[in-house]
Amino acid sequence: MIAIQLPKAFASITFGMIVFIGCQGAAEESSGLRIRSGRDVTGNEHGPEATSTVGLIVTDSYGSDSTCSSALIRQDLLITAAHCVDGFSQITAFFGRDRDTAIYKKRLISAKKVAIHPAYKANGVEIAPHDIALIQLNSDAPSTYFPVTVATDDSLINPGDEVLLAGFGITESGGGSGTLRYTLATYSGKDDLGRLEINDPWRRGACSGDSGGPLFNLVNGRYQIAGVLSGGPIPCRGVNYYTSVAEHLDFISANQRRDRLN
Repeated sequence: MIAIQLPKAFASITFGMIVFIGCQGAAEESSGLRIRSGRDVTGNEHGPEATSTVGLIVTDSYGSDSTCSSALIRQDLLITAAHCVDGFSQITAFFGRDRDTAIYKKRLISAKKVAIHPAYKANGVEIAPHDIALIQLNSDAPSTYFPVTVATDDSLINPGDEVLLAGFGITESGGGSGTLRYTLATYSGKDDLGRLEINDPWRRGACSGDSGGPLFNLVNGRYQIAGVLSGGPIPCRGVNYYTSVAEHLDFISANQRRDRLN
């Protein structure tokens, strides 16, 4: 991996040439997909990569588990990609730097309610620009976790800016699913669907298992969450697409009240 310095940070339906980057299951661990050119989160990080990024265990109706990523935006509320939670029978958040340790130490909180953007599916087909969802937890996150501010304006992030990506996807060697990693990457601008693009010249980026994970950008010295990972090419050597949070403020606001999420 390439060392970086930070300021103290499949689903199978295709959309054009882009494939949704789905949750990471054990059967995929030989694929070599990863947070590219990133590093593990250790006890030395204090930014949102460590204190606001949360792992998800999603379980289908057959009892098979996969891993996705999310971010804390209220002490009991996570934001993620819709394709991470759509169709799954059970969703559990895990807190810590890796899934196995979180399970062993029982640092787990199950989902109470899930809200998927109403425009995410049209006639049963995933609609990429609306790949966003909220998860209300049954209890508050541990006190070492802090909600991150939701970005309200994409114009505050400019092409060429370095942004912070985080997620629980696997490493370049094909293992390590469920370990939290992060990287800086270059923001490239919006595509014609309003999604945020990462097309980094040093091939830094995200991939399978990092789905739903955050794109953080600095505003006045503080990180905000500007996007959640939706898709990219397989294998992950090209552009990543993040659903814009600012483009979905109405959905987020309508579901942020504790009595509104459904």
